[in-house]
Amino acid sequence: MPPRLRLTQRWPPTISPTTPCWRSPRPVLLRVTRHNRITVSRCLYSTTQSTTSIEAQHLRAPLPPQHPIEKLQLTLQALQSAGYGEASRIELALRALKQEGAPVRLAIVGADILPLLFAAPVELQELIAAHDKHGRGILLRFGTAPKITTPVGSPLAIVTAPIDVLKTNNVELVVTSNLLGADPLVPLFQSTDIPGARVIEYPVHKTLLYAGSGVAGMGRLLASARFTRDSPEQVRRVIALPGGEGVEGKVQVIDPTKGEEAVKGIREWLLEGTTSPTETAIKPAVKALLHDIFAKAQKDLEEEAKELSVAALESGDTAESLAHAIGGWSQAAHVELRDSMEAAFLGKEWGKIEWWKLLWRTDDVGAVSRNIITTGFLPESEEKATFLAGRLYGAGYSKNETVRTDTGDVMELAENPRPMSITHRRAEILQNLVPNLQAAAQKYLLSFLSTTGISGAFSTLLWLSDVPLYSALTVAAAGSVSSARWLQSRWMKECKTFQGVVREQAREAIVESERWAWERLRAGIQQTEAEAEAERGKEKRGMLQRALKEGAEACKTER
Repeated sequence: MPPRLRLTQRWPPTISPTTPCWRSPRPVLLRVTRHNRITVSRCLYSTTQSTTSIEAQHLRAPLPPQHPIEKLQLTLQALQSAGYGEASRIELALRALKQEGAPVRLAIVGADILPLLFAAPVELQELIAAHDKHGRGILLRFGTAPKITTPVGSPLAIVTAPIDVLKTNNVELVVTSNLLGADPLVPLFQSTDIPGARVIEYPVHKTLLYAGSGVAGMGRLLASARFTRDSPEQVRRVIALPGGEGVEGKVQVIDPTKGEEAVKGIREWLLEGTTSPTETAIKPAVKALLHDIFAKAQKDLEEEAKELSVAALESGDTAESLAHAIGGWSQAAHVELRDSMEAAFLGKEWGKIEWWKLLWRTDDVGAVSRNIITTGFLPESEEKATFLAGRLYGAGYSKNETVRTDTGDVMELAENPRPMSITHRRAEILQNLVPNLQAAAQKYLLSFLSTTGISGAFSTLLWLSDVPLYSALTVAAAGSVSSARWLQSRWMKECKTFQGVVREQAREAIVESERWAWERLRAGIQQTEAEAEAERGKEKRGMLQRALKEGAEACKTER
């Protein structure tokens, strides 16, 4: 099974790192998965920077190769190039490792809880209410005064506000009322201004799902059960119920009548892990993201290795077992030829075109014979031959045929995936023999009717010439009987010839199919391109396994 390949159209090199991603030309991301299916991924905006940001993010100073952060970057880049893991979350983790002071990104679904969490000013609440629409949202950052900037084509309006907790904890908030997609840690937004790039991924480190209160809140809470990721450390569900307080299963209940006191614990959970002891250390929230990425990649690698091992076991045919299978197929095909042809030509369907029924069934000869050939011409042998061909190819036996052209050049033909002799012989019979049988039936019936008509006319003339009626009718009867006998003999001979040709064609089809299989078996096992790809994929998975191990160790040792 070939490994997954990743083909990406990168941004033009002339674009500055601080240019908003949505201002760049439309990205196209193609991925060939392990099942050989090509998919178009969403646009990823994990490293988006805006020209309205408070200050430019600085890259880290060069680190020695053995530094844990450098090892983590190499591990993430290896996963990204191999197509393992979620690309948008890997980009978010790389931003935190490459930049000093990169903010932690938090998502709040349900803007109603924002004033209680961070004491948002009234102006900010009005801005959020004006721009928070379905499929769109707000990117909230610290600023000395409330200000809003909406980049062209962006589904997120960038808002700055004087909220001290954003500055002290170096966080940015993605605020929206509705969460699209099935992963709460990778919110989706819709951009109606960019042709083609309709859905945008905006990954975050943590997500707070505020359902609201009342019956509507219960409905939104139940709808959140569709989410694929449910990690208590990274995702928290909250609902407001008067008089309620505490944690019920995976849901935290708050009492809205207590004001800020009700959301104190939620604020602490949301900001937990957003700071680090030193400026150069990795923040706990980023470590949690790294562990999540590594675990997902490790799971994908193990599943793919398991699938390949199962496929290898299933295709464990040897030359001896395949030779035995070819011999068994040939024997079964000859038995089917004897039994199926005999049953078909002695059955009720073939009896519809007996010679004495041709008078009213002449037009049905073609349909009846075509139906018998279609359904009775080695159907089981053809199916088993296809299965046998699959076993041959699965075991690595293949052989391309060559032909010599008129100019003397040797040209290699594309190999048939299965023996086509039975199919071709059946098509030849339907195209040539069946129309000939239909034409013969019409010709013989016309001759029979002509002879009978002539004898009847001659008998009538004799009777009109004063020949006794008995003698005249004798002439007519003799002519009819002789013509009927002639029709019987000719039609039975024609049907016998037809049956003989059909049986011979079936026998030749079996011989050719058997020869096709033996030729490929004698050609020997060849390492196909798929096997070479599988071997390279195995080596790549081994390298990624080692990189994951080093990355996990680096994540543990980094302080």
